[in-house]
Amino acid sequence: MPVYGQEDLVFPILDLLAENPSGLTTTDLIKTLWERLTPTGENAEPSPSRPGERKFDQIVRNTTGPERHRLTGLVQYGGPRQPITITEAGRQRLADARASGEWAAFEAPASSSPQRSGGAHGAPSDKGQASRRRRGRTGRGFGAPYRPVNPAASGKTRIPFKVDPNVIDRGTTAHKRVQTTVSAALQAKGLKPLSPSPDDPDFDVGWRIGEVWFVGEVKSLTLANEATQVRLGIAQLLEYRYVLGRRHPSVTAVLVVEREPDMTRWSDLLQSLEIEVVWPETLEAYLTQLLEPGLDTAR
Repeated sequence: MPVYGQEDLVFPILDLLAENPSGLTTTDLIKTLWERLTPTGENAEPSPSRPGERKFDQIVRNTTGPERHRLTGLVQYGGPRQPITITEAGRQRLADARASGEWAAFEAPASSSPQRSGGAHGAPSDKGQASRRRRGRTGRGFGAPYRPVNPAASGKTRIPFKVDPNVIDRGTTAHKRVQTTVSAALQAKGLKPLSPSPDDPDFDVGWRIGEVWFVGEVKSLTLANEATQVRLGIAQLLEYRYVLGRRHPSVTAVLVVEREPDMTRWSDLLQSLEIEVVWPETLEAYLTQLLEPGLDTAR
């Protein structure tokens, strides 16, 4: 079933703007993309941050926002509630994508398909779903022609990290504040925060609920370092869970970040790795859910 992220919407947006030289507003794009792409599943769920909208609507807004980089130089922003138009660079990028097979244009618009049930927010028909590419992807592979390297060329030896980035992060005020917030929230729920013992991996905070052990890694986040921090946290948690999982049958990895990350980018990856993610605004609800009746909580 098609599920779309921001990277999947770049060419569909450029295609629609190419069809409409005078431009389209974000609202117009949301409506037309919904009709053309017939997204389902998580895309059709209510947006947690904008009442009355779907998650798909928010993904379109995030993709088209002028502060985003995916469409930089490819579209021209007219201002709030004003039409967005395609630039010459955008037309060329779209033409290149069509020529290479990276984007094969839209299927027939949903309006020409049999009537769908459920209204604008309902599930599309089986025929509509079958016409979409799997999970909304364009069917393209990856990579460009290989660029050979010269094995004889010498270069200055570089040390990737002169200082462990995790050590730097743990020294920041933001990291300490978030870790303290987690510890306090655990205690408020009657849970005992845990720090690593001498033979444990160096996690930030852990806790136990019944027979389930939770290992948490805290990461401070800025717009500039989000990708680096999330990747580092994922790598650490995979190691922690592996090591601790050799001692305990049930270990849950939890990435605790300073603020809400770009979940349109990270949600599927974290879910596939079975890593849970929380931030201060969702921590209370997360712990409450873990302690719902039926769970044997060991303190």
